[in-house]
Amino acid sequence: MSRARTQTAAILRNELRMFWRMGRRGAARRALGGLGFVLALAFMHAPTFFLVMSFTQRGDGRGGPESAALFVLLFLFILGLQRSLEVLYNRGDLPFLLASPVPVRVVLLTRLLTITATTLLGSGPIVVALVDAGWILVDPRWAWGFVAWVACVGTIAPLTLMITLVTVRWLGARRARTAIQVLGLLFGIGVMLLMQAPQWAAGSSPAARVAARVSFAVHFEVAPLTHLAAAARGDVRGLATLVLVAAAALALARLALARAFVLGAQSAAGDVGNGMRRATGDTRRAWRRAFTAGRASRILRKEVRVLWRDPLLIARCSMQIVALLPMLIGTLMVRQTAGIAGLAFLAPSMVAVTLAALMNANDDAHEFVAASPMSRRSMALARAAAAASPTILLGLAVSAFLAWRAGPLLAALTALGATALSLAMGWLTTCTTPVLTAEERARQRPPRMLGQSMAGMVLGGLATGGIGALDADAIVAGVVLFASAMALAALLFLFQPRRFGNH
Repeated sequence: MSRARTQTAAILRNELRMFWRMGRRGAARRALGGLGFVLALAFMHAPTFFLVMSFTQRGDGRGGPESAALFVLLFLFILGLQRSLEVLYNRGDLPFLLASPVPVRVVLLTRLLTITATTLLGSGPIVVALVDAGWILVDPRWAWGFVAWVACVGTIAPLTLMITLVTVRWLGARRARTAIQVLGLLFGIGVMLLMQAPQWAAGSSPAARVAARVSFAVHFEVAPLTHLAAAARGDVRGLATLVLVAAAALALARLALARAFVLGAQSAAGDVGNGMRRATGDTRRAWRRAFTAGRASRILRKEVRVLWRDPLLIARCSMQIVALLPMLIGTLMVRQTAGIAGLAFLAPSMVAVTLAALMNANDDAHEFVAASPMSRRSMALARAAAAASPTILLGLAVSAFLAWRAGPLLAALTALGATALSLAMGWLTTCTTPVLTAEERARQRPPRMLGQSMAGMVLGGLATGGIGALDADAIVAGVVLFASAMALAALLFLFQPRRFGNH
């Protein structure tokens, strides 16, 4: 084996070991992490099989494979962008590798292979369930979809890394972070809207909604989606072309992106979030406002600024927005209004909780908070409000749509519920997430937030059930469910913020 291959194999083994051990200290936690992956893989089969069965039984299946191919491509693209962001912004070993005798092309190749492998692992639960449903329920030839999946990831991995590097060059590292984060979030929401658009236009009849979904899928029978679907079904020329494109993309990226990779990595490492220097007049006005504004507003602005400048916070939550989609498929098929409102009610259990937990975990200045004249409760409330802001905006957007679709009452309740649940979950997580030590932050240990997420799902489920009952004219049940969710959310504010140093 040549020296370059030996270096590539050694670095790649270390990369994958770091990925698997991230946040899993000890053999027991790594085993539980593997068990969790297997359970997620098994859980995703139930809604996917149900969706494929309902689609094939109500129509001739035209457009179904193409629409599934589009969904998978978008999902892989979002996941690849997230992995590319982590390669540029969250890997402290990159400057050492670039300064070592290892050739730059070897470093780039190992990063590309790492992105490819981790994208395969991250997309496994959804894509494996989709391919299994195809070859078990429809046609055994759909088992070739596994090969097409690997080839698609091999093509998308260098593409997303190139997009990240070009965006850094055009916009600068700080603006590129925000742009890519927002792009991933919009993709996730756009997929949900695209899947449900024909049903919203079809009316309230279940048969009409199914017919609209089947007829709408026919519009996806266009190239290159038809070629991709044919490759996934085992078409020799299509599958061979896809594999060759993936191999060529990886090879060309290794040759063409080496210099851009170094420049982009250096730009990312050198960027500390400083924007363009303000003009003198703007600086004077900002200085005066800093002493005239209230302390609460200033600390809130600081927390929001930290949220939007962090390179990975929104990116991680964009993937969790996409993960909400399978959970809402069944609800959307039964009661559209409840399903749409459920997106706003369940998002806080993942997004607001994750943001608050990561903001606590990534905070390097807890001693300054402890020395501040402001109360711990005021500081925690500002962080909770900042973590809740994305899902509050999502809830307001959903309520605006429901105002047109279901009337002002359900829209107002959705806005109220999304705001209350977002603030409550942000507050609960801010108060209960342990402060990580410097060693734990250096190991990139993720914070523990399973209990907070489960509590948010319970409250979101109650609120969703209340909206669904009200939409079905079950007034008493709807009021009881929704009021229970709001009352339990209010009780969460009884939690007190942790003191600095309590782990």
